[in-house]
Amino acid sequence: MERRDPAQEREQTDESLDLERARTDHELAKRTAASGEAADDVIRIARERAAAVLATARKREDQREGLTAEDVLARAAEDAVLATEYDAADLALRDERERRRLAVRQLLALERRATDVRLNLERTTVDDTMVERAMVDVLVHDLRSMLSTISLSAAAIILAVDKGAATGQVHDLALHIQRATAQGDLVLGDLQDLASISEGRMQMVLDDSDVVEVIRTAVDIHLAAATANGITLTAKLPAEPVIASIDAPRFMRVLVNLITNALKFTPKGGTVTVDLVRPDGAIEIAVTDTGPGIPAEMHESIFERFRRGPVAGTRGLGLGLYIAREIVSAHGGRIWVESTPGAGSTFRVRLDA
Repeated sequence: MERRDPAQEREQTDESLDLERARTDHELAKRTAASGEAADDVIRIARERAAAVLATARKREDQREGLTAEDVLARAAEDAVLATEYDAADLALRDERERRRLAVRQLLALERRATDVRLNLERTTVDDTMVERAMVDVLVHDLRSMLSTISLSAAAIILAVDKGAATGQVHDLALHIQRATAQGDLVLGDLQDLASISEGRMQMVLDDSDVVEVIRTAVDIHLAAATANGITLTAKLPAEPVIASIDAPRFMRVLVNLITNALKFTPKGGTVTVDLVRPDGAIEIAVTDTGPGIPAEMHESIFERFRRGPVAGTRGLGLGLYIAREIVSAHGGRIWVESTPGAGSTFRVRLDA
């Protein structure tokens, strides 16, 4: 069965809701008008009957002998008072009807706003549930893949040792295990940091560290993966140490996430370069790739939680850049991207001195 696009379903639901509201408004207006017309008819009939009774009574009174001019004037005064009372009653009735009409409209507006709030809350809950479910699915798939790599590589090592295989083959299989374990540790670290960020308890343990050495270690971690995918990974670093007060393990996670993303989106034969410069005494690290680039409208949104890269079908939790931004912000720095579609991307991290 073909799955329908949730966004399209939601749009169709909104259109149906708008049509239903329009029909309800139209029906309410008709009923209100009909109710008002019915009330007017009742009042008109009652007045006509009262006028007929009054006319009959006056006719009988006119036939009575001895009617004086003063009686005629008194009757005219009574008629004027009665007409004034009728006009006042009509005005009061119109005012009351208008107040009720406005009250109904205000009540309807309040009910609609309350309905919209409930609907938005329900949608947010559904959206969060869908995102969380998708994240869990990706997480389970990735961890199973890593565990499968570890299991198969371990089995291959056992078989190779039993057959007296060459040391180089065993070494390569051990590297596969090490790489899969490192990837699994990165995923679990991201999830742990996500939980800390969500609960507002991510604390930095700052210490004077050599940023050059941290970058060099992050690059070394990825050299084997870059070579296996035909990508040239290089670092342009100062010869002397660059000391800064940072949380070295978490800052390492920022660099690992940036380099991992760069390698993920760089095609075979491409390059990834990590630079460190000191503009105005600050520390600025740039991770540049020769991948497909990122559209300008995504330069901000890719740092949001659960946002994946611009290439369709890309797997991942969509947490790396979000966590990197939070860690850099916790260091008092900032992170941004410079990119043009088709011309690669450069992610920059700046720590002020």
